[in-house]
Amino acid sequence: MKYNPNIHHRRSIRLKGYDYSQAGAYYVTICIQNRECRLGQIRNGIVGLSKAGIMVYQIWFNLENIFDFINVDEFIVMPNHVHGVIVLSNPKSETTEIKSDLKVGTGLRACPDDKIEQIGKGSLQIKEGEQIEEGQGQIEEGQARIRKIEEGQARIRKIEEGQARIRKIKEGQARIRQIEEGQARIRKIEEGQARIRKIEEGQARRPVPTLGSVVGQFKSFTTKLYGEGVRSAGWPPYEKRLWQQNYYEHIIRNEDELHRIREYIYYNPLKWMNDPENPDVIKKELEAPWQK
Repeated sequence: MKYNPNIHHRRSIRLKGYDYSQAGAYYVTICIQNRECRLGQIRNGIVGLSKAGIMVYQIWFNLENIFDFINVDEFIVMPNHVHGVIVLSNPKSETTEIKSDLKVGTGLRACPDDKIEQIGKGSLQIKEGEQIEEGQGQIEEGQARIRKIEEGQARIRKIEEGQARIRKIKEGQARIRQIEEGQARIRKIEEGQARIRKIEEGQARRPVPTLGSVVGQFKSFTTKLYGEGVRSAGWPPYEKRLWQQNYYEHIIRNEDELHRIREYIYYNPLKWMNDPENPDVIKKELEAPWQK
């Protein structure tokens, strides 16, 4: 008998008025549209996943990275559906110094005083028999030389003063660069702190996910990646939608029930030939298998 979506469907046991964002564990079953076996095969009780099935498996366990406040528990990918347990939880209400290493070249050296004295003495020496006028001329020439030396020394002092000003300017520029670099670091720190505040504010405003939003994102991500597989890797195409629009869920009430559901999921491949999701099986589902 071919699968008939109007006959073969899972019962939804959603509770009217129940808050599916509250803390708790939920058992879910999500089926491929029309029960088509796109995710793998089962032989001798062992599941062999297709590339699409491997992708679905990876997305399930990545849900914890997508949503805050959820954990995924026992899970299995069957040829045309998945079983898994989702647990929702409540949120808990240098500054481097730059030193100037400038070396100023040696300036002009003044003539030593002893040489000046020699020049002075030489200019004042008057040979015997020479006229006084000639001696005075030598004195004037010596004085002129002294003036030139003094002028040279004045120029040297100006050069040294200029070099000292240059050193101060360069030291000041180095300090300015240090200040600017420090200010840039401060701005980066402040920007980083602002981003952290935005992230924290966003996390504070982010609502606790509902079971429906988690399942919806799971379907959305896997459908998108499956479509990419169809286009790039030749996966079998689907019509309209990959997954059934609805899904089956059950609120897990206690530890004993959680244990039974985990066991049912784990051993599910061994029961594939009698599984109500198997398109080759004709079986009316009366109650959840773990409640028998």
